[in-house]
Amino acid sequence: MLAFVVSSMLAVGVSLTVGQVVAPLRNGRVVSLA
Repeated sequence: MLAFVVSSMLAVGVSLTVGQVVAPLRNGRVVSLA
């Protein structure tokens, strides 16, 4: 149970960090295309 909670927290943290890294890249692509 504890391992599941820790793994889920890690998964959420990784997805959040990936989203924060990918968001500016998407914005940059939109700006470069425009």
